Amino acid sequence: MAVKIRSVEKKDKEAITDLVKEFVESLNQPFYESLWLTLLDSYFVGLEIKELAFSDIKIFCADKDGTLCGLVVAEIETDLLKRRFGDISLWYVSGKCRGQQVGYQLLKAAIDFLKGEKNVDTIETNVREETKKALKIFDDLGFKPRYTRLRLDV
Repeated sequence: MAVKIRSVEKKDKEAITDLVKEFVESLNQPFYESLWLTLLDSYFVGLEIKELAFSDIKIFCADKDGTLCGLVVAEIETDLLKRRFGDISLWYVSGKCRGQQVGYQLLKAAIDFLKGEKNVDTIETNVREETKKALKIFDDLGFKPRYTRLRLDV
């Protein structure tokens, strides 16, 4: 069956948490579940209470036969000069859905939200250099390298 890209719903809380944990641990980083659940709960409350201004963020998931196998977060950010731009983060596809255009479809949904609904003219993201396939997908969608981000673990 085809993979459906849709917005995350409250009923997805456990499944989306499992995906984020899988993603974070794939980066060899600790997963702070209580922090993630607090953020996720805030997201869902913000969707229900429009005055909280959570209209500038959307979490998309890839649903394959009722099982979530990918996610991406699209949101509006503001820089120090108060310029608004789109930001894509937490883009991840689990192993069972890779090679099926799921990552591409998730990114397209994020871009459509940011460009179409939020009218941004710039969208940024970070990609780890060791994920060559991810770089290819972003390149296919028109993204161009702008910065080199370095990291020092001390």
